[in-house]
Amino acid sequence: MNICICGGGNLAHALAGELAHNNSKNNIHILTRKPEKWSNLIEVQHFHKFAYNSKIKYITDDYNILKNMDIIILAIPTHARYNYLINIKNYIPETAILITAPSLGGINFIFDKYFPKNKYACLQRVPYICRTQNYGHSVTTDKKKELKIFYSLNITSNDKKNIEEMFNINIIELKNYLEIMLSNSNPILHIAGLVQLLKSGYPYSYIPRLYDIWNNDTSNIALKMDNELKLIMKKMKNYEYVSLLEYYGVKTIKELTIKLKSIESFKDVMAPFIKKDNLYYIDINSRYIIEDIPFGTCFIKYTANNNNIKTPTIDTAIKFIQKYIGEIYINEDNSLNISYWKKTLGYPNKILKLLQESVNQI
Repeated sequence: MNICICGGGNLAHALAGELAHNNSKNNIHILTRKPEKWSNLIEVQHFHKFAYNSKIKYITDDYNILKNMDIIILAIPTHARYNYLINIKNYIPETAILITAPSLGGINFIFDKYFPKNKYACLQRVPYICRTQNYGHSVTTDKKKELKIFYSLNITSNDKKNIEEMFNINIIELKNYLEIMLSNSNPILHIAGLVQLLKSGYPYSYIPRLYDIWNNDTSNIALKMDNELKLIMKKMKNYEYVSLLEYYGVKTIKELTIKLKSIESFKDVMAPFIKKDNLYYIDINSRYIIEDIPFGTCFIKYTANNNNIKTPTIDTAIKFIQKYIGEIYINEDNSLNISYWKKTLGYPNKILKLLQESVNQI
């Protein structure tokens, strides 16, 4: 298959290296704004030790490359996907399968509305915990044991088989797209981590690692947010909620803390900070802020509102963080600032309407 990876960040590097290695018959292409910085050989490291070199067929910034693709993978920030898809719409063949990872923010609605004939696969989480080591040349990856995917109705069993072989990871098919949009991954873990970062001697004289400062208080916040999300998910039919404790195979707050701090690939996760006047402050343009909050945690809050479910921990966490980033997602009375939230998503009204309708169907 001809596969094009759109993007140039950590995930794009990991996908390029891993997918090229998984099946040498597949032709991997990269569509990036910085093609001159990429090598046709990507070194893949596992836990910072050399694993293999993978060959990339073609690297370009020309959208025309998309016209001959069987699979197009969007490895670009969630907040940028809508405008990006509109820009490349006329280059995408109707036969191409569109893939996103992770798939927060209702990307499936955008596919349905603007690419009605294309098949798509929305991954709940990214397939790898990954970090670029040398831009365009090397990446370290830690592959997940399984992938949960929501497929479009027109996808075939053969398409699913090809996708599973492409990733070389066990696939679990999701029955409802809300299982992706209401995620207890980054929209909860990153928010709990941000609260702890802002409580612990902020601003910093260095950039701390997120899970170095993680403690039982952080785990407690995350689990309380997780329990609030669980109340929402209980209203969904034919769905068994997998809590954070279950996902990480632990039973208590203390065990979760120990588990998260012991995961080797988590040890490289740095706080989303930026340097100002010799101190490090939260980077308001980091994906923790412009993706995880509006596209993740606030969507959880919006769904809770529509189902008359209280979310005191989520409310407190977002209100605490927004003091440092100049946003007002949660009002003083703990209601969601809906007009401001929708504005930050950057979607046209027809997509916002589909988001609202999806919540009303629970």
